[in-house]
Amino acid sequence: MATATKNFRVFNTLGQGWKNVKGSKGAIMVTLIVAGLINAIVGMILSFTFIATGLVNTSAQAQTAAALAQKGGVNIHDAVANIINNIDSTQFLIHALVQNIVLAPFFGGIYWVAINRARGQSVTTSTGFQCFRRWFHLAIYFIILNIIGILIFTSWRFSTSPAVLSLGLVVQVVVQVLFMLSPMFIVDKKVNVFSAIGRSVKIGLSHFWRILGLLLMMALIVLVACFIVGFIFGFFSALAGAGGAANDTGGVLVGVFLALIAAVLLGIWLIPWLFNSIGVAYHRLVDQQ
Repeated sequence: MATATKNFRVFNTLGQGWKNVKGSKGAIMVTLIVAGLINAIVGMILSFTFIATGLVNTSAQAQTAAALAQKGGVNIHDAVANIINNIDSTQFLIHALVQNIVLAPFFGGIYWVAINRARGQSVTTSTGFQCFRRWFHLAIYFIILNIIGILIFTSWRFSTSPAVLSLGLVVQVVVQVLFMLSPMFIVDKKVNVFSAIGRSVKIGLSHFWRILGLLLMMALIVLVACFIVGFIFGFFSALAGAGGAANDTGGVLVGVFLALIAAVLLGIWLIPWLFNSIGVAYHRLVDQQ
């Protein structure tokens, strides 16, 4: 355990994760693209089903939006309450469960790519599709993770006070820290989901603050990336506004187009970096302990 503590340092782990992007970026992005396409198709089918069966309460959403508009603005509390209250529980639960089942083996495959790169092994585009035999346990894991999120979300439906929202956020963060290594145990050690969670929690408790630091740094990196994309869009939108109403539409379209390009380019490097960093953390906390 002392060796793991010595090797697992936040910035060093992120640095090695960045180095591991080379040789794994293609495998991770191909897996994500395929998963995204399949998820989009399933999502469209679910959306049409929800509309056909009346699970989407569009009239209630329109009435709430009109009421908020009459108030002359929306504060953060009202916005959160609006989002929470207008989501049908059944629709939310069905979509979450189906999405977890569909995406589970793909995310397991991405973790598998990251683990192999952390161990210095070569990966190919097929590496991300080698975890379908672990589909059941991966799906159960992601369902458990989402059930916890749904329970927190449900508590917010009864109360959107800052205290309840903050408590739910803290619980979610703790769960993410303790459960972080679970899917990698499932695909690497071939253990069942509950054994994987138990092993992850044990390591998470021993290295809680460093894992939390890693996740917070990853969140900060994502926020910076989002800021860059938002800045690009805002900059060109502002130029359009300064040029007069005639240029508004063209400027906004240019802003959207360039922001989209920036988001894609950032994502191509950012997503593999984050997954590889988690893979490095697993390698150092499990393989090198």
